[in-house]
Parts: sequence; C-alpha cells; structure tokens
Amino acid sequence: MKSTDGTGRESKGTALGKENDRLRAEHAETHRRSLIDLELARTKNRRWTDFGLLLLRVLPIIMVMHGIHKAQGYSGFRDTVAKNQFGAIAPDVFALMIVAGQIALPILIALGLFTRLAGFFEALMMAFVWVLMFILQAWMDPKTGGINGESALLYVFLTLPLVFTGAGRYSIDYLIGRGRAKTRAERRAEKRAV
Repeated sequence: MKSTDGTGRESKGTALGKENDRLRAEHAETHRRSLIDLELARTKNRRWTDFGLLLLRVLPIIMVMHGIHKAQGYSGFRDTVAKNQFGAIAPDVFALMIVAGQIALPILIALGLFTRLAGFFEALMMAFVWVLMFILQAWMDPKTGGINGESALLYVFLTLPLVFTGAGRYSIDYLIGRGRAKTRAERRAEKRAV
C-alpha cells in the first residue's frame, strides 16, 4: 500500500525507506559475494597449505634413525644418559623415553596421527635436549661457528608449528576428524528437520 500526501504521489518518507531497503539489500548481496570469493580463495590456497604441512610432517622422520641407533646400542646410550646430571636421576626412564620418543613420535607425525600431541611432545623432548646441550656445553661451537645443538633446535621448530596448525588434509587425523564432522553435521540436519 502506497502512502500519499493527498496528491497521489509517494511521500518522501516512503521513498527514503525504499531507498534504504534497496541499499541494505545491495550491501548484503555484496557482502555475501565477498564471503563466497574469500572462501573460494581459501579453498584453492588450502591445497598448497596442506601440501606444505605434509612436507613439514615428513621431515622429522629422519629422527627415527637416531632412535634406532640408540636402541641398538641401548646399554651404551643408557650409560651416557646416566653420566648427565639430569639423566642420573632415572637413567633407565630417561633413556627409554628418548629412544621411544625418537622412534614413535616422528612416525606418528609423518602419518598425521595424533599430530598436535605428537608434535608437542617431540618439540618438548628436543627443546629439553637442546637446553641440556646448551647448559653442558659452550653456546657456540668453535669448530663450525654455529650454535651447539642446532639439530635439536631444528626439530623443535619443525614440529612446534604442527601443534598450532594440525596435520592438514593429507593425514589420518583429517580422515578421522572428517568422519566425526559428517556425523555432527548429520545430527544438526536431523534436529532441523524435526
């Protein structure tokens, strides 16, 4: 129903209201299109991000060789741990934790299984190793001019980002989580249908 001012024309208030409604609808449509474009850009970029996370997850697998080497010469490694001021507290426990951590955690990370948790414990373990190297040795290596314990520090910075990002699309975590997300979505759809 049109408002008139007695002359058969629309009043200024009604015309302004329609113009405001049109502008709001236009703004909402522009906003909706922007969100769709942003989501498409994220989706396209996500593949490369997931590929980068896969590369980041595979690199720590090199540590498995260190763990296997320590496991093969376990008694010698245990004795080395016992000579350390921190390891002397419980050499069997520390030696076993390091060997198990250097074998199991990189495998879990590479597979993308419990990635955030495995990444956290590997970063923690290697940070602890680096701190021990820093405390027991000089800060700089006079032979190379580099920092002592660079490889331990490198493993910290390889695995720590995975604690924050997760494993990405190319992982067992993603497959497990995707199944859970589908069931949650199905449950929400069922609630709406009722």
